Amino acid sequence: MWSSALLVWATLAVATGPDAALIERPLTEGVGLEGVLTIYDETPRMFRSLGEPTRAGGGKYVYEGAGIKLVIAADYRDGKFPITAITASGSDDRVRTGTGVRLGDEPAQVVAVLGEPTSRTDSELGYPGLGVTFTLGKPKGAPSNAKAGSPRRVVTAITITRPELTIQAAAPEPGVPPIPPAPETKVPAVLTSGETLVPFGVDLVLGKRWTKDAATEPFAPGAVAARFALDRSAATLRVDACADCQAAVEERVRTREGELGPNRLTDGARRFDDRMKELVQADDGYAGVYGPPILGRTTWVLALRRGARTVLIELELSPKAGSDLVLDSLSEVVGLLRSLRLVVPL
Repeated sequence: MWSSALLVWATLAVATGPDAALIERPLTEGVGLEGVLTIYDETPRMFRSLGEPTRAGGGKYVYEGAGIKLVIAADYRDGKFPITAITASGSDDRVRTGTGVRLGDEPAQVVAVLGEPTSRTDSELGYPGLGVTFTLGKPKGAPSNAKAGSPRRVVTAITITRPELTIQAAAPEPGVPPIPPAPETKVPAVLTSGETLVPFGVDLVLGKRWTKDAATEPFAPGAVAARFALDRSAATLRVDACADCQAAVEERVRTREGELGPNRLTDGARRFDDRMKELVQADDGYAGVYGPPILGRTTWVLALRRGARTVLIELELSPKAGSDLVLDSLSEVVGLLRSLRLVVPL
């Protein structure tokens, strides 16, 4: 049902080490080295792209180059070894993230680009929503015992992980069965505390902080649509539902991707695998994440089909650094993504 482009993977010679990969392309936040190795890959891809590691042990694979070290962390799950983190360290300032943060940058430079981190210590700046953590340390060549004041700190390592705000965060842990959808009969048609989206085929309930627009035009004939705002437009939610309209939904997704820019999810993560289909109770599904979290408006686009009925969800968040209201709204948005389930179509 859903069309997606094929990934073209570059293969690096073992002799080059990590240097060529890290200098040639950025460590994209929440993704990794696109075209070489991402956190949505498994260790066989790592071996094909980077060759044999310099050393390995404890679920970590180390590739050492000329002044750059690449550490790949992997975990055993259901007979496979998915990548869980990609860390580049050293002092070569040619190593940078997709947003331009480089090894050797000072904390103030990182904050100027990404805003205030979610977690901050003397040795780390963490942006879990963006899928990146910066390790801080003394610059190369700095004295080991500063006599006065705090020693200068710079970025000495960049670690890429999966963003916590994407739909992938809802994947169940190995061995834990997916949560079945709540029976439709238990969800009242009208709630005093909010509104249910069951009429659209989605088991979601919006609380009092959400307000509904008076009128929303559907994107296709025969579709029904509604739009909601959270906390004075800190977030907006649009939901469309229709029957026998896969082609129209596909066209709508392509149009929105043209307007929103590149999809931050890799091709392999955009289309739902069997585990994600079971989790949300869908026959098919497509996900897109557009715009970097924290920096500006972030948009999730989810197209889900069950039987003849298709539900298209567009969720936008406009964060502002340091705003308690927006952080609270962000928690609400993440909760919606985690609880998303389809119900029996009407």
